[in-house]
Amino acid sequence: MPKYLSFLDDASASLVAGLRGYEAQLLLDESKRDARALSQAVIDIHTAIDKGLKHALCLVSPTLLFKKIDSAIVQQMFRDQRAATAPSVFALPTRFETHNLEALLNISRAVLAPNIQSEIWTQFEEGCTALRTRRDQAVHGELFTDSAELLETLTRVLSRTRPVLGVICPSLFSAAYTLNDQLESRLTGIETQVDSGWQVLYDFLKPPKSLTVTALMYLKVLPNQEIEILLSGGLAVTSAGLGTMGMLPPSAASGAFLGSVAAGQGRFWKKPQPPKSPQVNSGLLIPLEAALEMSTVRAMRLGERGLLAPEDGRLRVGSLPGWGALKLEGMNQSFLSVAVLLKDWQFALTRDSDEGTIEGTLLPGRTISAQGTMLPLAIAGKVYMQAEYTSTEVAGDTPAGTTTRYFEGNIEMKRAS
Repeated sequence: MPKYLSFLDDASASLVAGLRGYEAQLLLDESKRDARALSQAVIDIHTAIDKGLKHALCLVSPTLLFKKIDSAIVQQMFRDQRAATAPSVFALPTRFETHNLEALLNISRAVLAPNIQSEIWTQFEEGCTALRTRRDQAVHGELFTDSAELLETLTRVLSRTRPVLGVICPSLFSAAYTLNDQLESRLTGIETQVDSGWQVLYDFLKPPKSLTVTALMYLKVLPNQEIEILLSGGLAVTSAGLGTMGMLPPSAASGAFLGSVAAGQGRFWKKPQPPKSPQVNSGLLIPLEAALEMSTVRAMRLGERGLLAPEDGRLRVGSLPGWGALKLEGMNQSFLSVAVLLKDWQFALTRDSDEGTIEGTLLPGRTISAQGTMLPLAIAGKVYMQAEYTSTEVAGDTPAGTTTRYFEGNIEMKRAS
């Protein structure tokens, strides 16, 4: 049975694959970026735009795609299509030459007359010219350039893909959304220069929608009055990804936190045993094992930068870079990674009560540039102290005299007013 890959099918699949490859490389340090993966992302995005434009022009007339038109050859191609019952003349093995990407853009603008701002069109056109140069180098030669330059080119193109192709070829995005229902939010994130995972979460929480998660917090006071804090469940704090493009480094943390412990290097204690999976609702799931493995942070000594002792019932955090992995209800994609900045967070628990409150703000923890949009989310909820104990262990990583409290609370996340 013959297989058929149409312009539209190839364009939509390439757009999804190219965006995924771009985002994966963007999160890596320069030394860890892969030339083959970058090259494939360039090829995929070029293919998506090229074949998306071809699909749109074919709806007007297939002849618009031919670079040179020979009437006899074109007539023969249409006869061959009918004889072979091929879905289009472009599905025939007949040799023909079509326009390159820049020419397709010019023809689309002349024939389709899309209502697109001149500045946006120019930015997209210039980005596509640079993209085609790198694509030709990758396909016909050997790719040799800085990864930052390639990513900058892809960012320029992707930041204008939806405003341009969404007008010229809306069916491309309809088809691509069936493959990745986060696509619109992720492209919007690139347009606004903000972490695309954050944009997905922000778009998901359209008012009056909110998410309520169950979060666990472990507060360990060491004998020297240093504090270690572990958040798991709803808010997983980690050092993974810190130092990548636009990411705040550990030194940028203020308030209670001094820095982040590297993944796998956190000091964990034997008691209490955490549950195997967090209790969550509203469709938000957190892989607790990953959170426990990666989310220990070291706090500064008591009294520094306005930090009140836990015995006073209030803990304040100025800011802390973090990371979360979640799965949103109704999304057909797997876990969503979100870089967050925990900002102006306060945790209060009175001396005479095992019930307290938590409130604060979440901001994007990673932006593509300094101009990234700050889309705040508010967090608020109640917390309940589950237990408190003093360690008597001398050996191991838990010094004698360490006091540990752990709390569980329902935390609501929604757009900040």
